[in-house]
Amino acid sequence: MLRQDHRPAMATAVASNQDEQTLHFGRAAGPCAMVLFGASGDLTKRKLVPALFNLVKASLLPNNFAILGIAVDQLSEEQFRSQVTSFLPAEDRGTDAWNWFQQRLYYQSGDFGDPATFATIGLRLGQIDEQLNTGGNYLFYLATSPKFFGSIVEKLGSAELARQENGRWRRIIIEKPFGNDLDSAQALNRQIKAVLGENQIYRIDHYLGKETVQNILVFRFDNSIFEPIWNRRYIDHVQITNAETVGVEQRGGYFDTAGTLRDMVPNHVMQLLSLVAMESPVSFQADAVRDEQAKVLHAMQPLASEDVLQCSVRGQYADGFRGEEHFPAYRLEPGVAPESRTETFVALKLNIDNWRWVGVPFYVRTGKRLAKRHTEITIQFKKTPFVLFRNAPVKKHSNQLVIQIHPVEGISLSFGAKIPGPILRVGSVDMSFEYSKYFGEAAYTGYEVLLYDCMIGDATLFQRADMVEAGWNVVDPVLDVWKALPPRKFPKYAGRAGVEDHRMILAGDIGGTRTRLAAFQTEGSKLQLVVEKTFKSQQYDGLQKIISTFVKTEGIPVHSACFGVAGPVRGGKSKISNLPWTIDSRELGAQLKLGTVGLINDLEAYAYGIDALESKDFVTLSDGVEDAEGNRVVIAARTGLGVAGLYWDGFRHHPFPCEGGHADFAPKNDLESEMTQYLRKKYDHVSCERILSGPGIKNIYDFLRDAGKAEEPEWLQKQMAEAPDQPALISQLALEKQSAICDQTLNIFVGVYGSETGNRALNFMANGGVFIGGSIAAKIVPRMKDPIFMNSFLNKGRMRSLLADMPVKIVMNDDSGIIGAAQYTLIQKAFKNPIRASA
Repeated sequence: MLRQDHRPAMATAVASNQDEQTLHFGRAAGPCAMVLFGASGDLTKRKLVPALFNLVKASLLPNNFAILGIAVDQLSEEQFRSQVTSFLPAEDRGTDAWNWFQQRLYYQSGDFGDPATFATIGLRLGQIDEQLNTGGNYLFYLATSPKFFGSIVEKLGSAELARQENGRWRRIIIEKPFGNDLDSAQALNRQIKAVLGENQIYRIDHYLGKETVQNILVFRFDNSIFEPIWNRRYIDHVQITNAETVGVEQRGGYFDTAGTLRDMVPNHVMQLLSLVAMESPVSFQADAVRDEQAKVLHAMQPLASEDVLQCSVRGQYADGFRGEEHFPAYRLEPGVAPESRTETFVALKLNIDNWRWVGVPFYVRTGKRLAKRHTEITIQFKKTPFVLFRNAPVKKHSNQLVIQIHPVEGISLSFGAKIPGPILRVGSVDMSFEYSKYFGEAAYTGYEVLLYDCMIGDATLFQRADMVEAGWNVVDPVLDVWKALPPRKFPKYAGRAGVEDHRMILAGDIGGTRTRLAAFQTEGSKLQLVVEKTFKSQQYDGLQKIISTFVKTEGIPVHSACFGVAGPVRGGKSKISNLPWTIDSRELGAQLKLGTVGLINDLEAYAYGIDALESKDFVTLSDGVEDAEGNRVVIAARTGLGVAGLYWDGFRHHPFPCEGGHADFAPKNDLESEMTQYLRKKYDHVSCERILSGPGIKNIYDFLRDAGKAEEPEWLQKQMAEAPDQPALISQLALEKQSAICDQTLNIFVGVYGSETGNRALNFMANGGVFIGGSIAAKIVPRMKDPIFMNSFLNKGRMRSLLADMPVKIVMNDDSGIIGAAQYTLIQKAFKNPIRASA
């Protein structure tokens, strides 16, 4: 099996095995076989199989592992393997991990109601045990309709497949919904517990697999600054929101018998609420955590019949728009009754009757076809008892802590601060943290940690019987009143309040290697990132297909777009380097039905993003004396060398593109002159980009080696031959002082970078600031801080003092380009200019 040294962030750092009472530190699970009931369904293909494959790549599955899929479909094993792996990343096909995983996929056709199916399952598992030595440990996953849950468990018991003996474990994961009211949940619990012990039952809620949900416990109980104020004395109220932009899709038949209240509140919402409100457990043992969650749920006050009318709201979506696409009203969805009274939106006001939370309302709301897709928890703190600044001009603000769960995962805290200026004014500011910015993007489904925890016997993130029943105990009174008093006139809502109100800006950073797309929600003059994805450009035959995939899978309503592209843009068109693409902004707008599409140079987009960054996004090399209205320059060595200027137009800094990276390289000394002669044999034209870029680092290295200026030892020659990214290896070895030739290469690169940055600063008279972008500079900050860079930057004779007054900063946030593309669209709209295609 493929092995790696690192462990993924989603893996439970310390997981408690209830059976063994031992601690696990991200090691692989023990031998086992997983049986997937409903193996041909969407949940298996879209979530479970990708999650299992991610565990393979993270080395968290054992070598002694197999998956046996069970469904009524008549499929061969090869057909099953092809079907369930269709949603796995194409770039992983043919890898060791892929081949290992494929070989462990098995399939058995069978009827869930036929006892003979379970006898056959027993025989197949025996064969798998013998072939792969899975040890007789079985994990059964019920990815089926809820009507099969009880009967499948009973038949597993009758077939002796649920019995634990001789150290062999048997566990069953049951999907939601667990019952459709309190009585049915209690009946299902009795039915399955007649066959299984509670420690064998894993009632899953995939929301608990999300990083931010798990982080609630860490945030609350590992940070002493918040626990003292986490109570009724300081908190005014709590809001829990789960909003979806999609409708019922193809689930109309099921959904019309359930509704949003049954579908979301007893599971997702109650789990989030209990994590926010629970007391600190005595340990992170599964039952210690779940005991505290259960106490919260039991302390919740079920609404009296008369209170239901005052503390609950239900609604049903009408027809509306997502982008330019019209969607039907709920009652016109396939499988939905024409006069359906089923709610697609729910809002409740709930109270917890305990010392910590008495008097603090918990507002929960969830629904489909809403304007903005997001799941978050908002802690609203009380106002200060004395308004000290009552006479100061104050912009409306409040102390809020927002835990963002989906699609952005992070935490933000808002508070009041003095607005700079001679007059005392108070405004609202935010401190925010996003998982993707601090820990990188992770292509996880949310099921990885839950599947892994079940395999190691850690039930912390799964519901217990009493927790399920306590959730239904809160929901049941609302269901009873709604059933007895059907709505006389259903409140209707649509996913879009107006033509432009809730649609988003699509921004892109388009390169020959990768294409990054992001959707931003606009709030006045502010941009809020909603979702971001990265695509491998060469796997698509055009940008239009990437955008269509992004918009469709994310359900993003988009009204306008802007893309930064690597290369010049003329007449709304651009030919992308290293790709057989020609992007035409007008064609894109027509094909995707977008109101406006902007196409600008990638460094111009990068320059637009500078003002949207925060102080933490920069490393200062020279403070200088900033002229707030002075020109600026951005220079960025990446795959190529990009340059852009910014001039003050009376309102703001206005970026403009150029192709300065292709200007002639001017050597400053004999060594650089020799290097130029060397490169002329390789290139017709030696531009700055031939040295100041990723490939340029390799060019410098080759020159030093081939010209006999430095020796390439045998160990390094071998590493270079095997390295997938040679410039990165050279930089790493130079920073670690492990190689003389690499060290000399990086010194030359930094010296040329400093000199060329000084040239551009003079070209643009950049008294407003010099900004060094691109991933290379950000990764070699220690060497950029060496005197080599600034000495080369300042070495311009009589202009030295002028350059010394220019602030010089490294941009550490490589999102500037994609933020800038969105910022460009926002600025054009604010100034009511037609979105242009940059020349």
